[in-house]
Amino acid sequence: MKLLLVIALNCLVLASGQQGSCKDKCYTTGTDPSAPCQCNKWCVQYGDCCPDYAVYCLSCANRCDTIGNDDRLPCQCNKRCVDFGDCCEDYNQVCGGSPAPVTDDDLRRVSEELWQADTNSLSESQYTVDRTGNKYFTYVDESAFSRPTFRAMLNLLDNYIPYTGTPEPNTPEHQREQDEFLNAIMETEPMKILHDFLVEKGYASSTVSGFLEELKQYWFMLFTRSGGPLDSSGFEHIFVGEIKNGVSGFHGWVNFYLEEQDGSLTYTGDLGVCQPRTQRMSMRWLNNNKPISSMLVGTSPEYEFAVYTLCFVTRAGKFCPITTDGNSGNIVSYTMSGVTPTTIGTVYPEC
Repeated sequence: MKLLLVIALNCLVLASGQQGSCKDKCYTTGTDPSAPCQCNKWCVQYGDCCPDYAVYCLSCANRCDTIGNDDRLPCQCNKRCVDFGDCCEDYNQVCGGSPAPVTDDDLRRVSEELWQADTNSLSESQYTVDRTGNKYFTYVDESAFSRPTFRAMLNLLDNYIPYTGTPEPNTPEHQREQDEFLNAIMETEPMKILHDFLVEKGYASSTVSGFLEELKQYWFMLFTRSGGPLDSSGFEHIFVGEIKNGVSGFHGWVNFYLEEQDGSLTYTGDLGVCQPRTQRMSMRWLNNNKPISSMLVGTSPEYEFAVYTLCFVTRAGKFCPITTDGNSGNIVSYTMSGVTPTTIGTVYPEC
């Protein structure tokens, strides 16, 4: 970034004899041939920046609570810019620096708080499983699915086409159901605890509306997983599942249960239990195999969203240690490579 600023300052010399200003023009996406100088992010490369380009376009002034990346600008001022190395030069001075460190002990403590605050996960008497048979769920108390967050999640599960390479139908109804789901889980204690913690550490917008936009970006932003159309999202990959050279993703127990009941999914083997709520198994879905998978079992949508978001935001690409009712475990998460702004590629319990 320092090199970029030096180059930009050199541009000022080239443009010093010209009239023009970048005030309110930093979001320009193309070249204005009628203007004496330019304010798009390519002006540095072409040496035609306006004299005040660095003042207005390479600064975090009035940009400190930005949600996600803005590809129109050469540097960023969001809370993740430190992780990605694309902060504007004055980020620390204007925005108060990088997020506070999050220790492994912090993650264990907060994840346990999320679990203890959750009132919607199924009790052990509300479901039974058979790890040795060919049908995993032998009983689920489906009355749990009438709870607001479960009901809102169920409305989302049929919005996706599992086969990559086929564009997802992102209709207004689908977007409304996404909003309804996010609003429902934000009414719960686990998500409120998560928000408070991420705000305290500098990883989330301080407003609920801003945090909801961040969650929508992480979980529901469409991208391509096939190199073609917009055919995937973090939510689909994890909670619904996808078909790409076999089964991909599919770490959600609710859809596992529904697809097993429907006859579209077959449980093909027990590969171990890491803790009472985490199962490792093999499966076959839509005539495609997945030799190794893992999922939380009987957990509520809000708990899963809270603990997965916690680990994605603070430990993407690394093991994220958690504690669930006193039992230790790890969550693994990855960003979707080559996609901006930052979104979830996958998240799953390590088992």
